Formats: sequence, structure tokens, C-alpha cells
Amino acid sequence: MQLTAHSFWRRLPSLLLTCFLLVLPCCVWAQGEYQLKAAALLRLAKYTTWPASKLPSGTPLVIGVYGQDNISNQISEAVAGRTISGREVIVKRITTVQEVSGCHVLFVGRSEQDRLGPVLYKTRGEPILTIGETPNFLDKGGIFVITPNGVGVDVDFSNKYLGRSGLRIEPDTLDAFKRR
Repeated sequence: MQLTAHSFWRRLPSLLLTCFLLVLPCCVWAQGEYQLKAAALLRLAKYTTWPASKLPSGTPLVIGVYGQDNISNQISEAVAGRTISGREVIVKRITTVQEVSGCHVLFVGRSEQDRLGPVLYKTRGEPILTIGETPNFLDKGGIFVITPNGVGVDVDFSNKYLGRSGLRIEPDTLDAFKRR
């Protein structure tokens, strides 16, 4: 069958619809994945206690998002008008390693997988709740990693790096997650 210009234009709407239907599930899952990750991140922040020197009374909780991922929008939507432990929550896009120290929670997106070393080195021993989404995140010094499992997300954590951070999370809360 020969495709002429006329037949191409006649078939274009059905071709576009087919492409849309093939791509739509991927887009919906990606958005749903980030909503699940944002919910897990907020739950972790809710059950974390920071030293008073890092998070004095009345100070807003700053969630930094480092990377080119869409999760900052999902987190912003999830926290709009909410508080965590009576604190205002601010979501801030982080673009340099130097900005990391101004965060209480730091989410490092998968786009930064090759630059994890400098980012996590900056947080080492600091009371910053680090959360990532790449398989090597815990090995590089991160505290929590959130990964999709097909129907939701799994949350793993490094007891070693949590202990070094000076943050406190109730043991009952940690029991719900995989420990490394």
C-alpha cells in the first residue's frame, strides 16, 4: 500500500490518537510515581525530630529539591496550606551544592545520580534529612531512598547515616521501612 500525501493527512488524526494512547500510561505513571514519592517524603518529615539548633521554634521547615525532576511541583501541591508539627513548610528548588545547608529535608532527584558525591558530602554529619530515588543513594551517604515497585513505592534507609545526622525518628516509624 502506497502512502500518498492525501492518505497521510486523512490518517493523521488516528495516528496521533494512537500515539497519545500509547504514551499516556507512561505519563500518568510518572505523575503518580511523584505523588507517591512526595507523600512518602512528607510522612518521613512529619516523624523526624531535628535538633533545636537546626530547627528553632517558629522556624519554617525547608524542603529542598535538587535536580531536574517534577517532584518539586508534586511536593509543593502536597504541602500547600499544610503544616508539619505546627511549622509552615517551604519547598525550595536547590540549584547549587552551597544551598543544601539551608534545608531541613533534601530530596535529590535521579537527574543528579552522577553528582551525588558532592551533594551528600555537604550533608554528612549535618541534621539534614536526605532522601533520594536512585539505587546507589544509600551507598553514597543518603539516609532514605524511595523507589517505585510497580504498584507503589518502597522506602529503604541507612541506619548508619541516620545515626550520624543527629536526626531522630521514632523506632516504630522506622520499623515500617527496610533497613540497610
